[in-house]
Formats: sequence, C-alpha cells, structure tokens
Amino acid sequence: MIKYTLKYSGKKEIKKAIFRFLKSPTSNKSIMPYSYIIKNNFKDDTTLDDQELKKAIDIYYNKFKLQNFIK
Repeated sequence: MIKYTLKYSGKKEIKKAIFRFLKSPTSNKSIMPYSYIIKNNFKDDTTLDDQELKKAIDIYYNKFKLQNFIK
C-alpha cells in the first residue's frame, strides 16, 4: 500500500489504480520495480466482476491503509 500511496496519494486514485491493474495486469500499470516483475511475472486477469472486485479492493484498502499503522 505504501507504493500506491506515494504514487497516487488519494483514496479514490489508489482504488482506481488497483482496479485498473487487477482487471488487466501489465507492466505499464504496475508500480512494482521492473526487476520484481521479471522475477515474479503477473497473475492472470481477475475473474471477479466489477462489483466484487470493488468490494475486495475496499476490504484491502481498509485493512492496509497507512493510517492503520501510524500511531
């Protein structure tokens, strides 16, 4: 989540970027370093429909947002 927050900063922008990437993962949409992509490859496109994917992203965002780790 740190990489997304540094690049996109806003909640809406972060969720939108994650959504776009998971719908169709490509190196252009990835925020991971190129060496990581080469080593680990990409997963297949998601099989979730848009609503299910947005719910999953909401759960992920709420669990791992930086505010949860700052005391």
